[in-house]
Amino acid sequence: MNYLNAQAATIAQFSGVLTHTNVMKKAKKVILIAVAVLLSAVAAAGLAGFILLEPNVKINGFIELDAARLDCIDRTVTVEDASGKAIDGPLYGANRIYSPLGEMPSYLPKAFVAVEDKRFYSHRGVDYRRMLSAAVTNLRSGGFREGASTITQQLIKNTHLSGEKTLSRKLQEIRLSRALERKMSKDEILEAYLNILYFGGNSYGVGTAARNIFDKSVSELTLGESALLAGMINSPARFDPFTEREAAIKRRDTVLLRMSEQKMISASEYAAAKNEIPALSDKLAPCNQYVGAAIGEACEILHKDRADIFTGGYTVKTFFSPSVQDKIDCLIASLAPDNADLNVIVAENKSGRFVANSGNSTLDLSVRRRSPGSTIKPFLCYLPALENKSVYPITPILDERTAFGEWRPGNYNDKYYGWTSVKESLVRSLNVPAVKLLEANGIENSKRVAAGFGIDFGRGDNSLALALGNMSRGVTLAELSDAYRALAAGGMYSPGKYVSEIYDRDGKCLYRYGGPRYLRACSEDNAYLLTDMLSECAKSGTARQVGFSGTHAAAKTGTVGTKAGNTDAYCIAYTPEYTVAVWAGNRSALLDNSVSGGTVPAMLARRVLEYLGDKSEFAVPDGITAAEIDLAELKNNRKVLLAGDGVKEKDRLTVLFSSANMPRAYSRPKTFIEKESVLDEFDNFEIVD
Repeated sequence: MNYLNAQAATIAQFSGVLTHTNVMKKAKKVILIAVAVLLSAVAAAGLAGFILLEPNVKINGFIELDAARLDCIDRTVTVEDASGKAIDGPLYGANRIYSPLGEMPSYLPKAFVAVEDKRFYSHRGVDYRRMLSAAVTNLRSGGFREGASTITQQLIKNTHLSGEKTLSRKLQEIRLSRALERKMSKDEILEAYLNILYFGGNSYGVGTAARNIFDKSVSELTLGESALLAGMINSPARFDPFTEREAAIKRRDTVLLRMSEQKMISASEYAAAKNEIPALSDKLAPCNQYVGAAIGEACEILHKDRADIFTGGYTVKTFFSPSVQDKIDCLIASLAPDNADLNVIVAENKSGRFVANSGNSTLDLSVRRRSPGSTIKPFLCYLPALENKSVYPITPILDERTAFGEWRPGNYNDKYYGWTSVKESLVRSLNVPAVKLLEANGIENSKRVAAGFGIDFGRGDNSLALALGNMSRGVTLAELSDAYRALAAGGMYSPGKYVSEIYDRDGKCLYRYGGPRYLRACSEDNAYLLTDMLSECAKSGTARQVGFSGTHAAAKTGTVGTKAGNTDAYCIAYTPEYTVAVWAGNRSALLDNSVSGGTVPAMLARRVLEYLGDKSEFAVPDGITAAEIDLAELKNNRKVLLAGDGVKEKDRLTVLFSSANMPRAYSRPKTFIEKESVLDEFDNFEIVD
């Protein structure tokens, strides 16, 4: 029995071995198949990669290397005025400097190689080691923290491709970079690259940057200056030596360290360059604001960045008027206060064309967003109330110190006027009534109305402080111009335009302006009523300087600042034909408190309107009605009632209304005599903003 059991156990064990052996054979077969499939996939991927990345393999939809795009690196975009004459301006056109590599000190190109592409002279257009390292870094961080583009790839991107981040664009960038390395030498590629880089302030190329930033030729640059330029291209605004000096120097020192680590400079050169104190140019010419704005608009039209437009050989035709611009240039030169940047924009109301944009700033102000101050009030406080039919221009409103929760906004000089009217509160630019109107309108409803005039709000713009211009994103001067121009156009909004046509370097027309496309932003009646209010502002209110222009103008001022000084001052004025928008500010310091919207900006607006000479009057819409109201009811009971038959002549006041929103009730006959008109209280008031 024991013998039989032992035999059975032996047989069972042997069977198990056989079974295990079969499983192993099957597993091995599966593994071999998997490995074969994987190797096939890798081989297929390698073949696909070769096909995709090999420049000699033509792929439908992929662009090929175009030598002409590299040949025109020393060319610039041409911006023409309305007559077809090229506009010359600082930092543009003929002022651009192309610098051959032989004119540069040896350490200048080395600085860029050290910080941008240390294996530039060893790779063939693409640094695969760096790409793998960047991919690992980005995977670990869960985002895009490190790039891996070589100098060759950056040159290709700036001459052949858009800035979009897609797989297709990246594949084309690699293909073209490899093709470029086969066509040009490393030094030729580096020279082209250094002459296409953007250094901020519309400075393209190291030669232009050397002149604009250090007032030197490129051959005169020191090691420290060369490293500073190399550090800037990562973020020209962040490392701007004029506005971000400490950050620029810190970045320069990083470049010098990289050069030292890569044995490009000696220890003594490194130490000496770190101790250099950057001597920046004090001759930086003002930016041609019109050309800057036109190039910005061309970028939007063609969906390209500034580097693409600037080096693409494009011709951008504009609505520029040299005579108007020259006049404004002279006015700015004579009226500009010390320590103040000025910007003046002139637009034709009907066509939407910007005919002038002048300034004395070295910055491109077309992209600069600032708090609009009180210039936002008409669109955020007053128009929504008129559109809601909750007020008339004559509606009484109490101006007194008021708390809105924990916030207590104050008027200028902490002065309050008691009972006033909606119209007079706008004429005086009173803050408390504006906040009251915004609260009554509802913030979201008010933002909706303002958005119809092209005013854009951020997600956090949800407080009553919006009434005073406290916006997270701010506005550009052109956006304010467009908003007020819509009032002159009877409440029809269309964004203004600088560019009339765009042609590529072969003369092919890529764009032609088809005229304004208007959208209804508010009723024609309410646009006129607001214009009537702002016309009074130009005559006797905060913008009273504009009233001396001899034109039928409407205007609004705005001032932003503290007791220590003002940061922004505006005057936006318009006639039936033109809108003139003026801004004064400073990028790094405060303005003197004597500079407010009612001073230099209003004086500039007045002088420009005098030159433009528009004597026409605002057309009165059919829906506007003049009606007499009872002053006694207005003064004693704060009611707006039509004057009944028994109301004496001296107690009647003619007021403009929209026929769609006017009082219907009449006052009862009066048996007593009122002492004085309510409007007597508005005489001889102090002008504040």
